[in-house]
Amino acid sequence: MASSKRRLIIEDVVSALETITITNGYLTNLGNNVINLSTSPMVENDLSGAAVKEGAITFEPGALGLADGHFAEMSVTVDTYTKGVNAKDDIDNNIQDIVAALGVDRQRGGNAQNTELEQIEVNSDSANLTTVGASIDFNIQFTNFRFDLTR
Repeated sequence: MASSKRRLIIEDVVSALETITITNGYLTNLGNNVINLSTSPMVENDLSGAAVKEGAITFEPGALGLADGHFAEMSVTVDTYTKGVNAKDDIDNNIQDIVAALGVDRQRGGNAQNTELEQIEVNSDSANLTTVGASIDFNIQFTNFRFDLTR
C-alpha cells in the first residue's frame, strides 16, 4: 500500500528537523534527538530534543478547481524542551532552528503546497526557570484526490 500524503509530510518534517546540527549551520544540535510521536513515545531522557505530533486534517472538497480533489490543511506541532541554567537562551535557539529548518522546503518534498508558521507558545517552570518548553504550531496545506489519500 502506498503511503498517505499525511504520512509523507510528517516524515519530511521529521527529516527536516534531523538536519539541525551546528555542522549544518544551525545554532544547536537538536537534530540528534527528534522523535515522531506517531511512532515513538517521548520519555524524560528526550528533554533537549524535539517531538513532532500531527493534529487534525481539514478538507475543502472541490477547492482550487479540483473537480475530483480536496484542498487539505494539516496542523503539525513541534514540542521542544531544554533544562539547565541556560534554558531560556537554549529554548530561543531551539525555536529559531526549528522555524528555519521547516522553512527550507515549505513544499515538504513536493507533497504540500505550503508550510506556514502559526503560533509559538513558551512555557517554563515558574520556580527557577531551569526547564523551559515551547510548542511551535505549523499549518501545512496540500491537495489530494477524493477518497484516495495517497495522491
